[in-house]
This record gives sequence, C-alpha cells and structure tokens, in this order.
Amino acid sequence: QSKFKYGFRILTQNCYLASLLVARLGETDAARGVIDAASASQYATPLLHNAMLRGYLSLGLPREAAALLRAMLASGSCAPDPYTYHLAATVCARAPRTSA
Repeated sequence: QSKFKYGFRILTQNCYLASLLVARLGETDAARGVIDAASASQYATPLLHNAMLRGYLSLGLPREAAALLRAMLASGSCAPDPYTYHLAATVCARAPRTSA
C-alpha cells in the first residue's frame, strides 16, 4: 500500500507526463484520477488539462473531453490558456450532433 501511495505522489507531481502517457495508453479513468487529484492540490495547470484533452481526442472521446472542460471551468483551480481554447474548439467540432 505504501508503494501505491508513493507512486501516486510521483504521478501527481509529474501529472503532465502521467496524464499524457496514461491517456494515450487508453487508461482514461486512471488519467482522470491523476487530474482530479492534481486539481485538488497545487499542481493544477492548463498544461495538465490540455494533455488529458489531447488524450481524449486522440482516443475519439469528445464527450469525455467536453466533461473535462466543464469541470475545469467549474472548479476554478486553473484558468484555461490559449491552447485550451483551441482544444475546446476541436472538442466542439468532433462532438456528435444531437437531434433537435
């Protein structure tokens, strides 16, 4: 159990790398856990969220990316940067259309 706590601490301290690698490998739940933990600490950055957004988009998961964007804005833990807005536009473009 202490190895897990140590490993989790390393992941949250290197959260950009962790979220990028985990999201690209398809372990989106684990990557989102890293982001949620970082958002509750001093490690929340747009770079972290952007890495996860890119991971969701590369896996074809625009709904999950949109949910992450909403959570990022609602939490107020970090402000989006210009690249976040670029990714947000990509999320909107790839989101499935809903019938009216």
